[in-house]
This record gives sequence, C-alpha cells and structure tokens, in this order.
Amino acid sequence: MRISMRFGAWAVMALAVAASASAQDKVLLTFSPSAGALWRSVLNVNGKATIEGQALEFSITDESETKASSVGDGSVTTESKTVSSIISVNGEEQDNEVSGNVIKAVQGANGALQKQSGFEDDDDLGPRLGQAFTIVFADKPVGVGDTWTYSYPRASNANGLVAADFSAKLVAFDGASDEGLAQIEATYKERDTEEKMSVTMTAWVDPTTGVIKKSEFKIIGMPLGLPGNPEFTGSMELKSYKAASDATEDTNAPAQEGEGEEEEGDNIDSTVEDFTKMDGLFPLYVKEEDGEKTIYMEIKRSQLDKWTMLQATAASGTSSQVVTGDPLVDLLFQFREVQPGRLTVVVPNYRLLADPELPIANTIANSFAPSYLDTFDIEATQKDRDSVLIDVSDFFKGDVAGIEARFQGGGGGLFGGGASYSLDRDNTFVSEVKNFPLNTVVRSTYTFADGNAPTGIESALFGGGVNADGRSVVVSVNYNLYQMPENNGFVPRLFDERVGYFTATLEDFSDPTAQDRRVKHVLRWNLRKANPSQVVSDPVEPIVFYIDKGIPEEFRKATRDGILLWNGPMRAAGFSNAIVVKDMPEDADFDHADMRYNTIRFVASPGDAYAVALFRVNPLTGQIMNSSITFDINYLSFEANSNEIAQMMARRAASFLGIELPEAEKKTQRCNVCGMSHEGQLMRATGMLEASSVNEEERERYLYQAVRHTVAHEFGHILGLRHNFVASTQLTFAQMNDPAMVAKYGTTASVMDYVPYNLNAVNNPNVPYYGELGTYDKWAIRWGYSDVPGTTADAEAGALRAIANQGVREGYAYRTDQHADSFDPFVQRFDLSKNPMDYSMAMMARTKKLITELRDKEPKNGENYSQLTNRFGNLVSMHLSAAFSVVSFIGGVEQRTAIRGTSSDGPTSIPVSAGQQRAALRMINENIFAAGALDFPKDLFRYFSEDLRDDYGLAEAPSPWNVRTQISGFPQMFLNMVLSSPTLERVANNEYKALPGEERFTVSEIFGTLTRSLFTELPAGQAVDPIRRELQTAYVTRLIDLGVKGAPGGASEANFIARAHLKGVLAVFKANQSKVKDETTSLYVADMIERIERNLNAQEVLGAGGGGGGGDLMQMLLGGRKP
Repeated sequence: MRISMRFGAWAVMALAVAASASAQDKVLLTFSPSAGALWRSVLNVNGKATIEGQALEFSITDESETKASSVGDGSVTTESKTVSSIISVNGEEQDNEVSGNVIKAVQGANGALQKQSGFEDDDDLGPRLGQAFTIVFADKPVGVGDTWTYSYPRASNANGLVAADFSAKLVAFDGASDEGLAQIEATYKERDTEEKMSVTMTAWVDPTTGVIKKSEFKIIGMPLGLPGNPEFTGSMELKSYKAASDATEDTNAPAQEGEGEEEEGDNIDSTVEDFTKMDGLFPLYVKEEDGEKTIYMEIKRSQLDKWTMLQATAASGTSSQVVTGDPLVDLLFQFREVQPGRLTVVVPNYRLLADPELPIANTIANSFAPSYLDTFDIEATQKDRDSVLIDVSDFFKGDVAGIEARFQGGGGGLFGGGASYSLDRDNTFVSEVKNFPLNTVVRSTYTFADGNAPTGIESALFGGGVNADGRSVVVSVNYNLYQMPENNGFVPRLFDERVGYFTATLEDFSDPTAQDRRVKHVLRWNLRKANPSQVVSDPVEPIVFYIDKGIPEEFRKATRDGILLWNGPMRAAGFSNAIVVKDMPEDADFDHADMRYNTIRFVASPGDAYAVALFRVNPLTGQIMNSSITFDINYLSFEANSNEIAQMMARRAASFLGIELPEAEKKTQRCNVCGMSHEGQLMRATGMLEASSVNEEERERYLYQAVRHTVAHEFGHILGLRHNFVASTQLTFAQMNDPAMVAKYGTTASVMDYVPYNLNAVNNPNVPYYGELGTYDKWAIRWGYSDVPGTTADAEAGALRAIANQGVREGYAYRTDQHADSFDPFVQRFDLSKNPMDYSMAMMARTKKLITELRDKEPKNGENYSQLTNRFGNLVSMHLSAAFSVVSFIGGVEQRTAIRGTSSDGPTSIPVSAGQQRAALRMINENIFAAGALDFPKDLFRYFSEDLRDDYGLAEAPSPWNVRTQISGFPQMFLNMVLSSPTLERVANNEYKALPGEERFTVSEIFGTLTRSLFTELPAGQAVDPIRRELQTAYVTRLIDLGVKGAPGGASEANFIARAHLKGVLAVFKANQSKVKDETTSLYVADMIERIERNLNAQEVLGAGGGGGGGDLMQMLLGGRKP
C-alpha cells in the first residue's frame, strides 16, 4: 500500500517566522524575514492509525527549503519546496516521490496567513496543515504571561484558508540560549470543517535571528484521505536553521524586462533624502522651509483598499462654536488608486451593503456611489518596499473636518451673532506631527479672520466673546489616522431593544423581501478573557483610563471611584480587573487625541456646564476603540445660573407640550452628550445647600457622592450604555430611607438615569445621597460583555436572548431619551421613587422650608445679596421641577417593551389609573394653583440684588426685582400643560381604552375640578390676590379659546365642556359680585363678567381670523394673557 503524505514544504514554511525585540521584558513578535533569506529545515513526524483493523505506525522525515521571495513593510511572500522525504510504515520505508511543487504563501506582519497556493488540486490536507502550523503573533509587544488570540474568517476558495481560531501565550524566555529564545504555547482549532482539526504547539522563537528554532505539536482530527478517514494523533518536532547569508545572491530570480529600471530620482528614498523621517503606521517625511511644512506620507500598496479612519478632534476651542475635546468628524475611508499614478480618498457607502456572493451586491454597488474627498499625485515609488509617496501638506490644512462652517455665524458673544469669519490661509498651518506604530497624529492650527469685527467691550457684547481680539479666532484640530483592526477576535453583538446600548447601524439588502434591513451592532469594547476556561479571568487587554493632571485634587478620589464602580458588574460578566485607572504622569508625553490612550479631563468655559462622553468606534462592527470623558468645570460648580434655569424650565415644558424647539436648542442633544447640565446643576445646588446647612462633614459627604455618581454615569456611556430614564422608579420613597435596601439596590436601578439626590440622606449618615450601581447596570453589563458561546453575532444570539428575557424582572426596565419627559410619568428626568409623586411632594415641602430659612443663611458675611437672589431662583425652580413629575400623570400612559413568545411578552401601552391621574391633579391644585401655594416670605424680596461683579452691568438687574410677574407665570405654565391639547387628548384616549369595570378619569372631571378650586375666594367674599387673579384670568382665556373660538382641544368634547364651564364661571362671578368688598377685586370681577358675556354673545365672522405669529416661546409657556 502506497501512502502519499504531504508534510514537508508547507509545514516548514509556516514555522519560519521572525521576531524583533522592543524591550527587555516585552517583545514585538513580527513575521519579517529579510528579502532573499533562505531556510533549510528538517521535520520529523511520528503517529499511529488503524486502517481496516490493521494498526499502522508512521514515521516521516522531510527536508525542505524556504525562501522569503518578497518582503514589504506589511506582508511577506514565501516560497517553499520539499527537498527530500522519507516515509516509513511499521518500520518499512515506502516509495515516496517528492513533488516539485512550490508552495507560495503571503503572511501579514503578525504572521497570519492571508493567502496560500501551489498545492495539488486534490490536496485538501496540505493547505489546512499549512494554516494550522502558522503562528500568529500579537499586534503589540508582549511579555511573559501575556496572551493573545486571532480569528481566521470564513473559508474562501480564493485564499486557500478555512475558518479557525488561534490563541497563544508567551510562557518564558529560555535563558539557556545566548539568543534568549521566546517560548510560546499555542492552540488552533478549525470552526466549519467536518473534522474540526485542532493543533497544540510549543515553539521557541529566536528574536535575534528571526527564526523559530524548534517546535513541538500535536494534531487531533487530521484526515489523511485514507479509507474510513481515520483520525491521526501524535507529535511532530521541527528543527530549523538559517542558510548562510551569502547564499541569498543565488536565490534572487532574474529580473524581467522592464523591472528594476526605476530611476533613482523617482524612488522614495532619493525624493525624501533631505527630509526628517518619522516611522509609524504611515511613515512621514517632514521638511520645513520658510515657515512652511512639507509633509510626505508613504503608503504601502498592501495598505491600499483597507478601511482607514480619520478622526478630527478639537484640541483647543472658543467655548462656543468649538469646544475643546469636541469630535469634529469620524471619516471612514480607503486609499485607492482610482486613476493611474494618483491616490484618492474614497468614502464607500459602507452602511448600505449586501452579501458579496449574491448578485444583488452588484445592484447595491451601482445604486449607492462612493464619495471622493481628495486626490493626491503619486510623487514617487519604492519597489523594494512596494510603497508609494504622496504629499499631504495641504490636506491637513484643508477643511476635511468641516470646521469652517462653524464660524459662518461669527465668533459669538453675550448677545450671540457677529459677522461671519473666513479662513485666514496665511495663518493656518500644520503645527505638530507625531507618528506611532498604530496611528498618525497631526495637529493643525486654523485661524479665522473678520476685519470688521468689533473689539474691546463691543467684542464681548456683540461678537468675539472670549477671544482675545474679536477680529481673529484661533483653534487647533488634532487629526488621528489609523487603520481598522482585522480579525482581532472581536465578535459584533446584535442589538436587543430591551437593553440600552448605543449602536452602529448598517443596512443589509441581501434579502430583498426583508421588512427590516437594519443590522444594528451594539457599541462595546473588545474584552476577551485571557483564560477562557476560567469563570472569571483577567481580560487580554483591559480598559485603561488616565486621570488628567488638571483635575483638582479634591475631585480625584471621587473620579477614580466612579470609574472603578463598573468593575463590579464586569466581574459578574466574567472579567476581573477589566477597568484600570491610572494617574497621568507629570511628565506624560501623549496627546489626548492619541487613540492609544483613554482620558478623563476638565476643560474651562465662561458659562457652559456640561459633561460629555466621547468614544471612537469601528462603524462596521461596533467595537469601541478609544474614548474620553470631558467635564466643563462649571458642571461641578454646584451653582446654577437663573437665566439658564428659566430656559431649562421652558425646554421641559415645551417637550411636554410637544412644541418644537429651535434648532439652537438641539445642539446638545447628541447621543453621547449628557443633557443634565443646567438641571443637574440645579439638583446638585439644592443638595449642596441642604448638606451645607448641616455641617462641613455632611457637605463633604455630599460632594464626594455627587461627583462619583456623575463620573459613573459618564463612564457608563463609555462602556456603550445609553440613558435609562425609567430606572429611578425601582424603590419606594420609604425604602430609600432603609440603609440595607439602598446598599443592595442603590437609590436607582441605574446610574444612567438623571436622578436628584435622596432626600432621606440629609442628617442620616447611613443613607447615601446617591447610591452605587443599580440592578439594571449589572444586568446590562452582563448582557453586553459576558463571554457567551459562539464566534459570530448570530451564534451568540441565543444565549444573549436568554439574558435579555430577564428584562421583566423588577429594576430591569429600559426607556431612553426619545421616551423621556413626555406622556409616560415613569420615564422622566430627575424624578425618583416607585411612585414619583411621593418624591415630588417631599421635594416641594423641602424647597419651601429651605426658602423660609434662606434669609438666615445667605449671604455669608462679606458677600453681597446677589447670592441670595440666585439661590431663591434655584429653589423655586427646584420646586417647580418636582411639580413637572406630577403633572405628567394626567393623561399619562406607561410604555413597556414586549417581545412576543418570551417572558417579556405583555401589554405595551398601559393607561395611568384614574386614581393616579386624579391624585396628580389634586397635588397640582394644592401645591401650585391653590391660594397661598406660592407665597414666600415677603421680607426676602427686599434683599434681592443684582450681581455687582458684572463688568458691563448686563446681568438681569432686579431693581426692583419683578417678583410678581415671575411668580404669577408659574401656575399659568402648569395650567397650560394640564389643559393642553395633547394632555386632554390622552385623557380622552385613556378613558376610551378603559376595560370593563375600571374606573374612568375624564376631560369633564378636569374642568370640573379646576372650576371648583380656582374661584374659592368669591363665595367667601375674599379679595383675590394677584397670583390667583392672573391664574383665574388664564383659565377663563383657555375656556374662551376652546368653548367660543373652537380652538383644537385634543378631544372633541373639550370644546362643549369648556363652553359649559365658561357659563358656570360667569354664574360664579355674577352670584358673588355683591359679596366682594376689596376694590381691586370688585373691578376685576366686573371686568371678567363683561369679557365672558362679550365672548359668549359674539357672532362668528366668516373669513375672519388667521394671521399673526406664534409669540415668544417663554411667554406662551408662562401663560401670556390674550386680549
């Protein structure tokens, strides 16, 4: 029996790899033999198999020769052939004809096979063993104990590879050898083949010579092509040596005609002879003459047509149009040689795709054209490196980041506006260039000019803002260029709507009949276990965050602890030490925009208050590759500006009423920018005031917990989590006073909610103001980061659905930004407790108490009274914010996510009960509408003062402060919300959807309650105070609009019900007119009688009406009186 065993050339070829040392304790192992290098190697194989009941022992000895025929910076092509081969079976040597085939392989810098060819047509075993015996190195320097993995993609006939997984560990350096061999243990297993062949291997790599000197391995499941396809087990030993260096002169193939004729002046080396070279991902050559930098970039042809990311980040800013740390653009593109001799920056329509094996892929490619953003002439080439050279000097001074458009409206100012700025090209330049192994960083300085811009005080008022001189604006942009990782072991995870993660969305047209073509991958880090067999393991690479040197010392511990809180859920997901926090060294020499580093830092602006979590992702897979957290220092000032609070109240009311916000108000609503800036300041300012009123120790306790909570919230975004605004309803208000309950569950199910402080914590050191991570946080991290079975997104889906099905449990609910502050009363920003009305009632009582004590505590000795004025505004706003959570119950609808056929199946839209709606209306009546509800100590108003520190005297100067107008507007704002068309429409719909036997809350009941409660002074003959008088007038105006003018009321019955109540109010005025003794009230009653009668008796004039603007948003929300 003759057995043909093809073990020789391909095995030797696969094991001939190189390494280069980077440090004594870390080595960067790379596959980088020199061009023309030659190896002659010996391979010994022993094994056993049983064929038709006969036991056979194999012994194989092969001698092979391998040559590195082509070497580029990014890949190596090797050619191998078997010189001699001896095969013995049961000790008898077999006839064995040595094939003259040359096995050609292309491998990347990490050693991974990219393509192999040259095998006989019927040889299935050879290519598979060639791939199995290839050691793949880590993409970064490794030390003893470090592990890494690599995943070969699905099989492709074109490249001769099969889908397989590879993992390795650097075990030791062999000190017995002068060469200091690196010992590597590796495992390899096929995924999609029938046999699932696997290999375990130990190899000794020589970093000096770049050759694997020895390897020992074992194969399980190897098909030999024999009858019965028996499995082959055994061991193999390889001894290799490098041929003499002078032998390479005989190994170079003769050049073909026309090859090697590159003119010396046209190659890269001669072109950049007098340039400074900067090695890195894309080697740069920089030369500066007459203040101008010329920057050449060398690109290997193997890097063409590869996914490349250009991220532009604001390195400095103006605090208005451009804020330091702002992401300006994330551009995913490819360098392509579209035209001969030119490279083009091509942005493919990568979000729209189809399976390339299907015919429809051509349709998609032809339907959605790519974009060409820039084109460069190829200045020179280098054949021995197979690379080209382009001039990128102007590219990094251009407007690829879109920054010029940000200054079209001027430089900003206290009143906004200002003339448009244009790019000053003479003062725009590349200021700094850095190159790293993984990325290239270029900093450009952009200058924008306006010769007509105001200067001095005028600049601050009307344009220029914080700029030193309004005629010029200077900003810096960091450009970060890197290539997307390929086959790095990251498995995309498919989105589940029950768990709140940010997503990268693609649209797949492979199935033209699909109703939903979206493929949504959640954003998450590439956390993989270093030891997959362990229940809990350190990750191969942890998430490392640096605390910037500029963060004040008093905030550093809270900042660190806020980040490290997430290691708890990570451990439950199977990872120990998943997150590492380090202080940035004093002599740190890295840029915040360098993608190798994740940072948390503070920035400064005159008045903004924000926190933003920014992350850089691979939009093709959802992998988070780099991130940062930026805090404006005003965010932690624990003081809120009264004008900003007023605007916040207007925005929240507008959201409730469904009023479209101006475009300028939307700019902070990006998914990764936290919007709890001013309202969050308000909450923290109130909490700080309460804590400070106790003692300094309590103040410090509050300060630490508030900062830790805020940092933990932002870091949740860094891990991929979205906001969860239903999380605040897990515990009852009473349970939040129980230290054991709060210790177990936190004050909220998730720190990804916007929550106020726990009122029960004041004077109670065992109860926190802000809890730690909650139930939802731990579950969401377990879903997003658990190491579940499967090597593809589809394969993981089953195990992940089982986790997501737990979403019906208490504290696991998820609702995010698009659901907040609208009709669902349980999905509100800054509410708290299972019944949010309980917390709101407690907060309103607390704010009124703090207001009555304010005169005794503010200001401090030596300060003016503007601080008291501001604190009063903050507390009143906090009082009203609590009421917002109550009014949303009227006409409220609770929304839930349900998946049919799972444990989360059930109703998705549940009307708020009639009892809760009725209770909410009663609370608003008692705390906002009732006589005296908004009475505050009158002596307090006499101390209101402007801020005398305002340089230009432009602060709202309350002299005298218009207290009455401001306060009277608040109940009118809530009346407008209660009687708004959306609210009445939802009340009517809830009534209609009530099940048999359920109690109903109706539109008629709303009007009846208001009519009875708003006019209680008249039957008693009492004077009506100005606040109530304005409220009554606003109610009558709304009744006239609905009942007489036929304004849309959301529900059809609102019009005739309003007309009936208008007549009822008229009857109240008439019946009690004679009882009123107060002169102003008497005149008011007479005026209202005349007004109502005039409108009731008015005849509708056909063709009249229409026209007129909508008025000011604030005026409308605050109940501006109509004529």
